[in-house]
Amino acid sequence: MGSSILFVQNRTQRAGAQTCLARLLRHDGMRRWSPMLLCSGGGWLVEECARYGVPVVEEGFPSSRSIPARLYGNNAFGRRIAGKLDAQSARPAIVHANDHTEGLLALELAKRLGARSAIFVRSPSMTRRDYFKYRCDRYDFISAVGDEIQARVQAWHAGREIALIHDGIYAEEFGPPRPKSAGPPSRVLAIGSALEWKGWADLTEALFRLEQEGALPPMQ
Repeated sequence: MGSSILFVQNRTQRAGAQTCLARLLRHDGMRRWSPMLLCSGGGWLVEECARYGVPVVEEGFPSSRSIPARLYGNNAFGRRIAGKLDAQSARPAIVHANDHTEGLLALELAKRLGARSAIFVRSPSMTRRDYFKYRCDRYDFISAVGDEIQARVQAWHAGREIALIHDGIYAEEFGPPRPKSAGPPSRVLAIGSALEWKGWADLTEALFRLEQEGALPPMQ
């Protein structure tokens, strides 16, 4: 497995970064590279990898920016993972972080394994300080998800080419359209994160404006 890619993703619950990574791991083009996943234990992402036969290494992640982690925890993490990979006779050629928060640990592991390093930067909340403190600038290959993040990171790191990628959705993830109702709904349920940068304020502002303009029927 010397030509494989090891993707590093801490959290495993079903959310945006994890869902996008799961799509990539199961893609036919990626499967030719024998992808593996390093993540914290259990959860939706681990179950998805089991469905598609993607090998998983499970290990608790340290808080990589804490003082104990920087003194010894990140190094110890890399040593433990290298041992687990050796036990599986796996030697990834590329260690790929799935977002900037995995940056320090994936870089440490790539160095220990003698592998090339790659990273996706995908969080809209990432600041210039985040980008450099997680050492995203040290990676061999850097790609940003979406035009806005790519333009922002390219401005921070003018000396490097920041590749542009876009997340996709499989055709089978679209459900059939529901029959059109005879009248408008009386109640609407919006599902999403309440984090400010996730767009909740945009949704509530849009509803407020529609109400002010009388463009919405009475609803809860």
